[in-house]
Amino acid sequence: MRGLAAIAATVTGVLLMAVPASVGAEAPGVVSERPLDGAPSAHDVRRFWTPERMRTAAAREAPEQSDSDLEPIAGPSAPPRARAPAVEQPDTTAHPNRIVGRLFFTIPGEPGLFSCTAAVVNTDTDSFVLTARGRFFTNVNFVPGYRNEQRPFGEFPATELAVPTFVEAGAQLPFDHGSMLVAPSPGGQNVEDVVGGFGISLFGDPDQSWRAYGYPAEGPFDGQRLF
Repeated sequence: MRGLAAIAATVTGVLLMAVPASVGAEAPGVVSERPLDGAPSAHDVRRFWTPERMRTAAAREAPEQSDSDLEPIAGPSAPPRARAPAVEQPDTTAHPNRIVGRLFFTIPGEPGLFSCTAAVVNTDTDSFVLTARGRFFTNVNFVPGYRNEQRPFGEFPATELAVPTFVEAGAQLPFDHGSMLVAPSPGGQNVEDVVGGFGISLFGDPDQSWRAYGYPAEGPFDGQRLF
């Protein structure tokens, strides 16, 4: 089994290709890593996240971003941004919907319960999850296929967290991301063996149609359904 740092460095290295040179020079693909904090075991994390707590967890949205934050790195020749209506995915047990899940966590020093979206990425560990939150959290619990408090594939608490140093240092948007390894199910199954995983495409043409999955929570959404 590869270590998380090696895998995260590989993924980060791909993303660093789009990072401005000034940021890349400060942290050329180096990943800082800390052990999971919070509850003492995966069992305790599962016990902590009761259905009621999951229902009341607030979305941890990214900070407001200006148009300049989202300017394509490639320059004026890059394709313009496009928007499309959110389409609900009612069957979260179907592929590829089940690869995506809701991520629950607490934040040291901040009151409340939080959530966002994460997805399984194919690696040799069969336990690698990528999210868009570049911070270190506690009581982290990944629930693939989550829908209206239902957990069709169980829960997979994080055991290791990693955040690129350039993100941790404050270069959040539009490169904010973090990664984790998650514990197997109580029956011993790794998350990728249960739901599958997304692959990684290198050096592809960005000028194509993309499908983004997530659990939006700002009105009229409530964070309980996949779109």
